[in-house]
Formats: sequence, structure tokens, C-alpha cells
Amino acid sequence: MTHNTTTETVTATGELRHLNPADLVIDTNIRTEAEATLTAEFVDSIRDGVRQPILAVEVDGEVRVRDGQRRTLAARKNALPTVPVYVVPVATDADDKALTVDRIVEQLASFEREGLRNRDRVAAIEQLALAGMSATKIAKATRTKKKDVDATLALAKSDTTLDLIERGAALTLEQSATVAAYDHDPEAQQWLLDG
Repeated sequence: MTHNTTTETVTATGELRHLNPADLVIDTNIRTEAEATLTAEFVDSIRDGVRQPILAVEVDGEVRVRDGQRRTLAARKNALPTVPVYVVPVATDADDKALTVDRIVEQLASFEREGLRNRDRVAAIEQLALAGMSATKIAKATRTKKKDVDATLALAKSDTTLDLIERGAALTLEQSATVAAYDHDPEAQQWLLDG
């Protein structure tokens, strides 16, 4: 893999590199529809270059995009020779679960300012739980109330409720979790929704 580094600024926490976007690995992302949100206007806005650095980590010689998936894709579509990438070091002893937790927490924080589909947020919280984090630790890491994390984890198990949220149903997180609890009883779910 070629790293076309044209400039470098080293700081205590990371380094700014100018890398070929084709060489970047787009890491798994909690936003599942990045490609679909890549509008012609967005691609055109990147035509003259990426102004906000892409956030990445370097693992086993690969520079993995953590925040900036759409900017990377747009830069590739525009055949830009380099993009600014802020590469943050990862602990050399970090295992896959630790890397996954760090990635999800970073992406959740990043998407708070841009907006994230509800289904993607629920899936991200569920992934943190599957990576071994307790609801209390998830709440702390994501700056969310523990009761909201508990409700999110309950609702993550219900495709019916996830579909309702995605279609814009005006349900609170607690109401969604209640509806999810009745996945085994569609009539009760409908009664809850109609009431």
C-alpha cells in the first residue's frame, strides 16, 4: 500500500497526513447508508479538495477511516490525489473488541452533530453491548442516560418497532421499548399503538 504523504505535522495525540483516498480503508461505520447520502452536490463540494481532515486510525499498516466516510468516497469519485487525514494512534495491545468499542463511540459522538438515523443509533448501542460493554458503561461512554440505553437495547430486539421508528412514528424511546416487549403479540402491539 502506498502512502502518498506530502506534508506531515506531528502532535502528541496524532499526526496530519495527506494521503491518497484510494489507499484509505473505509472502516465499518455505524451509518449504514453513507453511499446513499452521497449526493451530486456533496461530491461537487469536494471537487476542489477536502477541507475538514478525515479522522483515521492506523492498524496493521492500514489507515482506517473512522469519521469521514462520505468525504473519502467523494474524494475518490473526484479522483483527488490526496486528502488531509488526521491519524490517531491506537494502543498496540488493543484487541478487536476494544477497537470496535472505540470506533463506535467515536462515530456516535461524531454523528451527534450531523444526525444519525434512529435505526443506526440503535444498532450502534447494540454493537457496544455485544462487544461486552454493560449498559452503565455504554451510558457513560455515549453521554446517555442509562434508562435510555436500557430502552434502546430492548427495542434493538424488535424489527417491528425499528421499522415504526424508521417510518417516523411519533414514539418516545420508552414507548418504543414497551411496544418491543410485545413482539410476541402483534394484537397487543397494535392496541398500544392505537391507544
